[in-house]
Amino acid sequence: MRRSIAISFVLLAVATATTRAAEVRTEFSPITSTQWRSAEELFQEGVNYYGGLNGYPVDASKAVDLFYQAAKKGHRDAQSILADMCLNGQGVNKNVEEAIVWYERLAEGDDATATNAQARLGKIYDKEMNDKSKAARWYRKAADRGHQAARQWLRRNPEYDAQTEELEELKKKKLTTND
Repeated sequence: MRRSIAISFVLLAVATATTRAAEVRTEFSPITSTQWRSAEELFQEGVNYYGGLNGYPVDASKAVDLFYQAAKKGHRDAQSILADMCLNGQGVNKNVEEAIVWYERLAEGDDATATNAQARLGKIYDKEMNDKSKAARWYRKAADRGHQAARQWLRRNPEYDAQTEELEELKKKKLTTND
């Protein structure tokens, strides 16, 4: 009896030590750690999980985690996809406010991605937040950079566009000075 208790105790100790050793190896494994990986590596792995590419299973929640890590490191494509996923509730609960944060980061640039983010913010404020004034401000920024859908929205909604209001005031001043 004592012998079986001693053997059980030894087996339990070995099993516990093995489990803890496995946890430690996993915790510090370079394969699972995102801290030391480049933004591009994280982004590419996120794309693989998102699309089920290169032998990866489709897993939107893993993709969100990887895009988030890459986005924090400044990867603009990851920021854009992450914002879309937050807005649409893919791999994460729908979170419009979080999407706005990421789109605003993108909108600060001076490239096509920034212009698209500005137009996207216009659409979010128009459709999701029902704030036409903020929508017009973002659409105006995108329209000034040549975004056609933003220009169309402003033509359909001139009452919200500050530039349109300024032009109307100028027209009124001209009419009164010509009288």
